[in-house]
Formats: sequence, structure tokens, C-alpha cells
Amino acid sequence: MTRPLFNNAGPPSEVKARTSFHAASCLAAAWSVLTIALHLWPVEGRHTLETLAPANLGIVLWVLIAGAVALFSNRTRRLIADNLPDVSVWCLLAIAAASVAFSPHVWQSATSLAKLALMYVGAMTLFGVACGRDGWANRLYTMALAAACIAMIASVASRLLGREGWGFFDNPYKYGTVTTILFILGIVHLASKQSHWAWLVAPMTALAGILTITLGGLCGIVAGLLAGILALTHRPARLRLAICLLTLAVILAVFWQTPFLSHLRDDARIGDSNGRDLRQRYIEWQAQLNLLEQRPVAGTGLGCINEYRSMFYGRLPKLNTLQPFDRNGWLLIAAETGSFGLVAFVWVLVSAGRKAWRTARSAGRQAHLAAAAFAALAAGCAANTFSSVNYNGVINSFVLVLALAHHAGRAKPDTEAVASLRTASLAGSRGWNE
Repeated sequence: MTRPLFNNAGPPSEVKARTSFHAASCLAAAWSVLTIALHLWPVEGRHTLETLAPANLGIVLWVLIAGAVALFSNRTRRLIADNLPDVSVWCLLAIAAASVAFSPHVWQSATSLAKLALMYVGAMTLFGVACGRDGWANRLYTMALAAACIAMIASVASRLLGREGWGFFDNPYKYGTVTTILFILGIVHLASKQSHWAWLVAPMTALAGILTITLGGLCGIVAGLLAGILALTHRPARLRLAICLLTLAVILAVFWQTPFLSHLRDDARIGDSNGRDLRQRYIEWQAQLNLLEQRPVAGTGLGCINEYRSMFYGRLPKLNTLQPFDRNGWLLIAAETGSFGLVAFVWVLVSAGRKAWRTARSAGRQAHLAAAAFAALAAGCAANTFSSVNYNGVINSFVLVLALAHHAGRAKPDTEAVASLRTASLAGSRGWNE
């Protein structure tokens, strides 16, 4: 296991200060995870205030507190340094910073860079510090599932009440991506529990698959379940996830042609309602590919794709009714930060995925947590094809998964469990040879 963050060494005043800092870190992490369900409400659409949305506000305040405490405490500085993101994240941020020089609106790009740095550095460090205390990683997984359920209930309630204008729920691509990541993170973790409650994952998965509303969300749920089955070594947990996958498949097969799933059916259809034009997302993908071909290194500058995209459409629908919205996160980051930015982003994913996979397949005590993080990462990658995990507000859930994957990857295997596995393996090989 990782070494404890705080011990009782040192003067009582210093011990009290360290304990208070850790309590503040846990509180900020809990607040930031639970309020993901609110997305950017109540400042949605007011770009100057979106950084101070509830989920971001906890991170901003913690960064300020951590900076102040670190000025007077060597132990806190070492603690923060131990939980900073790895080199892949810094490489991504460096390339994003370089892209600002090619931006037509430097201030806009600089603001986007500040938001990106806040999440990839501030949030990842916060979650790492909070997870350092025994039990807090489990709590964050449970809070992620709770946040997904809160968002689901709020979405259903807003639609039943006919409420319009709540940006998160009026934008199914952002809502679907966030809830997909959080649901998979919580569902795979819950499926690993030695409890009767673990069987709740089947109906929860069915609801998640339906209520994520979008094709990207559905693909993310399926990809996450498959990744969880591959990563987990606990057979009952794998069986639960297989039942989840089968339940979802049966529901989709039975209700696909009904009005109940019309939102998913419409989102999966390649043609628009008139049957002639391509759907908007494919036209946008074409525009982003054309843009990347013309600016493969420089990109458009972080956060400035809307200033360039209209020049690269190869085909427009009648009356040019396209709404500016990116629905492929891979092409989006490549178009904004160039091909090097895309490589750095893939490096971030591979780095976190390898750590989570290695721990999930080991006999460590955090193997089930690592498997859940790996599954949620796979879900995010699938949903990223139809949305973007780097959107403001959506990135909160994505960075949570990255932080949990890195934290789980730092755990050491359980020595006794590894020894028993080796003994069983040797015994089996002797029996086979005999």
C-alpha cells in the first residue's frame, strides 16, 4: 500500500495543522465529486463565471489553501509534490500552452489553458491527496455513483416537468458523457463488493444505458462493462457485469423500435429526419479532418476551433442550419493543438490505463478500484468519439478517473495474496508435470 500521508511525528501544532489540511482536502474532494451532478449550474452560459461553478469552486479554494499551507510546511510541500500528475500530463499542458501562440484570440486561448491546467493539475492533485487516507478512495467511487444517480434523477424530473433552459440537461452530449463515466466508475466498483447490494448493478446499468440519451453514452456504457469484465479477476464480479451487459442488450432489442428509446434511435441514425442529408456530427468530423490536414502542427489554438471551423466544411445541409458543437473529442484536440497535442493526450490515457490495468490484474487490495478506474477510462474514450471529455464541466469526471487510476497504480500488491497465488501456481504446474 502507499505510505500514509500524515503521521503523528512532530510538534502537536504541526500535527494539528497537517490533520486540518487533510480534512480540508477530503471535504473539497467530496464537494467537487458530488457537485459534478450539477455540471456548471447555476452559471451555465456565463463564460466568465463558469470556472466558479460548484464543482470547480471546491478545486479553486483547495488550490489556494494548499498553496498557503505549503509556504509554511515542508511536509505539505512534499505531500503535494508526491501527488502531482505524471510527465504525460505536463507534456499535454506544454503543447496546449504552445498552441496559444497560433490562436487568433490569445485571451480566449489563455483562459482555456487556465481551466485545463486547473483540472489536470489542481483536481488531480486534490483527488490524489484525498485518496491517500485509508478508505477515501472507496468513498470517492461511491460518491461518483451517487452524483450520477443525482444527475439522472434531476434529468428525468426536469423533463417530466417540461423545464427548459437548464444547460446541462438540454445538452445531451455533455450530460451523456458525464453520467456514462460516473456510472461505470461506480457500477464496476459496486459489482466488486461482497454484498447482496452488488446485484443492484443490473437495473442501474439498464437505466444508465437508456438515460444517457446519446449514442456516445450508450457506447461508453458498453465499452466500460466490457473493460470491467476484462480487468476484474474476481469471478462473481465479472458475472455481475456480464449479466448487466446481457440485461442492457435485451432491453435495447425489445424496446428499440418503441417511442421509449426514440432519442437513442434518432441519435444513432446516419440520415437526418428528411432522409437525405448526413447528420451534423459527420459534417463536423469532416470539417475537423480538413482543418487538421491544413494545420497539422499548429492547430487553431486551444479553445478557438469555432473561429476556424466554418472555413473547412466540405458539405453543408440545406439552409446551413449547423449548430457549432464538436462531437468528436479526438479530432477536437487534434484540430486545436495539432497532431502533437493528440499524441500527448493519448499518452495521458495510456499512462493512466497501464497503471490501472497492472493493479487490477494483481493481487493488490486496490485491484477492484483499479478495475473500476480502467473501465471508466474505457467508457470515457468511447464517449469521447461522440462528445469531448475536455469540455468545461465534462472534464471534472474525466480527471477524477485519471486521478483514481494513478492512485490505484501506486498501490503495491498484497504480499500474502501474491505468495498464495505463486504457491497455487507451482502446485498446479507440479501436478501437470506428474
